[in-house]
Amino acid sequence: MKNKLKVTVLDNDICCGCGACAGVCVREAIEINTKDSFKPVINFSKCNNCNLCFEVCPAKGYPINKWLSSLDNNHTKMTIDRGPVLQYYKGYSLDPFIRTNSASGGVATSLLINLLKNKMVDEVAVVGMSNEKPQLIITNDIKVIMSAMMSKYGPVPVLHKIIPELKNRPRKIALTLTPCQLAGLKLAISVVPKLKDSKIYTLGLFCGQIQTYDALRVVASSMKVKYPDEAKFIAWRYGAYPGSMRYEKKDGTFMDKPYYEWLNLVVPFYSLKRCFLCPDGGNWLADLTLGDIHRNGTDENIIVCRTKNGFEMLKSATEMSCIKIESLNEDEIERSVIKNITRSKLIPSLILIKWLKKLKFPAPEFDYNNKLLKDLKLIFLTPFYIIRFFMISIIRHKNIINNLEKYPFFMEKIGHFLYYFPSTIIGFKFFIKVIKKIHRFKDMFGMKRPQY
Repeated sequence: MKNKLKVTVLDNDICCGCGACAGVCVREAIEINTKDSFKPVINFSKCNNCNLCFEVCPAKGYPINKWLSSLDNNHTKMTIDRGPVLQYYKGYSLDPFIRTNSASGGVATSLLINLLKNKMVDEVAVVGMSNEKPQLIITNDIKVIMSAMMSKYGPVPVLHKIIPELKNRPRKIALTLTPCQLAGLKLAISVVPKLKDSKIYTLGLFCGQIQTYDALRVVASSMKVKYPDEAKFIAWRYGAYPGSMRYEKKDGTFMDKPYYEWLNLVVPFYSLKRCFLCPDGGNWLADLTLGDIHRNGTDENIIVCRTKNGFEMLKSATEMSCIKIESLNEDEIERSVIKNITRSKLIPSLILIKWLKKLKFPAPEFDYNNKLLKDLKLIFLTPFYIIRFFMISIIRHKNIINNLEKYPFFMEKIGHFLYYFPSTIIGFKFFIKVIKKIHRFKDMFGMKRPQY
């Protein structure tokens, strides 16, 4: 019997780096050296091919709608493109230090601290920095939580540690997780019954892509500095919203690359391949999903409350004057990351998965509503998403990317074109306006107008 994790996931380079496989392996046959890599290494001398690691791997896909159909909350509305929703909010931490030093509004940090202070949880899991790499920390120390503020954009196999911890000592705990990490935990709970003994609050993050740590070297190179030889990495989102990638040179001076500029440079070239095939950018499985407002952004968080646990967290933190929140109106929702994540992540990923399956290439399996693409009337964008994926696949070839890295300026321009593709095509925005006008004309005859 072959090891399915190796054949299906690792050999096809679609590992998302969540660490669930190592977390459930009872023979300790899977190792992840978090100082050097996020990828699991299988010791076949220990492995008995039970394939438990494959069962809990979210990279192969997961039955998200089946899981969500079991929500026991009559007030939660299941939306076709945004998942389960109790209420939409925007908000920020009332602690000035937290708000100023967080990636955006600081709501996640304040929620975690409030959960501990009110003894709603025994511990929380946060991602801090150690030797310039993100590392999981399970703690009840508020100072440690404060030190772990700001977003991390590298893969962190948090379930490698979380699963054994909760299996060996069940507890009340709050976790801040990406969609794939949360899905990996959900899959692990289904095969490790002991995990159900823990009371788990989940703060989910809106997630576009995460990048390999090679991205840090290239961003530094775009500022004419060699990393790690000539500079120390400080943070992905340093300073006032939206922040900058920051490095400290050996002479004590700092270099900053603005947030949207470094995204242009690294997303097409260094994002995990699996990220382009992940529809769950909205983190539908979380109790609360948090993110940046982005468009015309401020240092506030967008908050999607999805469950009773999420409502409890917000209610408690609001009553204790830890955070300030207010409901979003429909116009604010349309202009926020809530809507944008559907356009940039959910729809393109589903189209790519469908295309890859048609060509009999490896692709993850999900159970999203089959009416989704048809109802959103975005199927006409299919060729553009496929072309974008094809172009990104080409430029990521080892020889091409090695040569491009010598010219960071051109690399950044190419990255910008592909990051915002197809909007960067000359005339594309005009084309969209024409399509919308056609649909407005159809409205005159009582035909339903599609959503964009």
